[in-house]
Amino acid sequence: MTRLFTLILAALLSLGAGAADTAKGVLDKTAKKLSSYPSCQAQFTATMNGRGTSGSITIQGRKFVAVMPETTVWFDGVTMWTLIKSTNEVNVTTPTAAELQRMNPYYFLNLYKSGYDLSLATRGGQHVVSLKATKKQSMKSMEVSVDKSTYLPTSVVMTSQRGSQTTVSISNIKKGKKAPDATFRFNKKDHPKAQVIDLR
Repeated sequence: MTRLFTLILAALLSLGAGAADTAKGVLDKTAKKLSSYPSCQAQFTATMNGRGTSGSITIQGRKFVAVMPETTVWFDGVTMWTLIKSTNEVNVTTPTAAELQRMNPYYFLNLYKSGYDLSLATRGGQHVVSLKATKKQSMKSMEVSVDKSTYLPTSVVMTSQRGSQTTVSISNIKKGKKAPDATFRFNKKDHPKAQVIDLR
C-alpha cells in the first residue's frame, strides 16, 4: 500500500511539473522577466526573404531604438522614424502591427495572450512555443525559442499572411537603466543634414 501511494504521489507531482511548463506559462515567465527590466538591451540578427542584417536594440515597454549598419529606427510608442544612412533620409510613419513585429523582436509579448493558439515543444536547451492565429492577424504564425534556464528569448520566427518569413536571432540580452523618452525619438540636431519625409 505504501509503495502504491508513493507511485501515485510521484505521478501527481510529475503532472504538476508538466502543467507548469505550458506554452503560455513559458511566455508568461519571459514577459514577467523582461518587464522587470527598466530597459532591455540586446544584439540581433534578422533575415527576411534571403536578405539579412544585424544590429543592437534598446527596448523600454513598447518603445525601442534599433541601430543597424544601413538604418537606425526610433519608435516612441506611436511614431516611427527610419533613418536611411545611404541617402540621409528620415521617413516618419505610424507603423502597422506587422511592421512593429518585424522591427521589435519582443513584440510577441504584446500578442500571445489572445488571438493565437499556443503549443509547446522542447529542442535541446530551448522551450519552443508555436503560435498559430485563430483569426486574421498580421502574422499567420510565430515560433518563439526561449532558453530553459534563463527564460529569455533566443529567436523568433514570424510568418506573415502572405507566407513571407522573418527570422530574428537574439543574443547578449542585458538589463539596462530606464532611458529618457527622447532616446526613442529622432533628434534633428543629431542629423542636421537629414531630409525628413513625413509619410503619416
